[in-house]
Amino acid sequence: MDINENRKLRFKYLKRVFELANDDKSILVNIKDVGQELGLNNQEIDKIVEYLYSEGLVKRNGGGQVMITHSGIKEVEEALLNPDKPTEHFLPINYTVNVENMTGIIQQGSNESPINYSISKDSVEKIKEVFDDLKNRIEYIDLKADVLGEMVAEIHTVIAQAESPKPKIPIIQESIKTIKKILKSAVNNTTAQLLLSQLDQIDF
Repeated sequence: MDINENRKLRFKYLKRVFELANDDKSILVNIKDVGQELGLNNQEIDKIVEYLYSEGLVKRNGGGQVMITHSGIKEVEEALLNPDKPTEHFLPINYTVNVENMTGIIQQGSNESPINYSISKDSVEKIKEVFDDLKNRIEYIDLKADVLGEMVAEIHTVIAQAESPKPKIPIIQESIKTIKKILKSAVNNTTAQLLLSQLDQIDF
């Protein structure tokens, strides 16, 4: 695994801890559960947690759990609010990759699509409705284990944000974009195409 991929996984792990804790520094999050949601093995989980701990982004309690620190919260929020800029520890969310000598952008957020910071009650209810359906239908989509783990993690992220008293729109938007990308890869799956059409109905 190259350096950029390592940094990407570290950020995804920290972001998931941030989401599960609802940016509360006192909430304990299970180390292994987060890693398994992201499709990581135990060795990868241990390396990521050790890095985040060494950099002061999480605290460990010795019982297989971590708490996000103030620095960790700032790092995630900075990355989400400025997706084209690197943070102290991570690459920009909009990062450039080279595939077969052609450079493209992996879109996890875009300045061309304005990020909203408020959400209506109707939109929240629509998100809950669509994602409840998504949870029930995901078993009918043929996905590799690691991709399935990523999708489940993003679904949990959106649901947690929708149920929060102060949902963070950039986080929801980023997760929905990732889910759409996964669903689009299942080109011949009727369920995936149906779910895509439902996601397109969510309006911020």
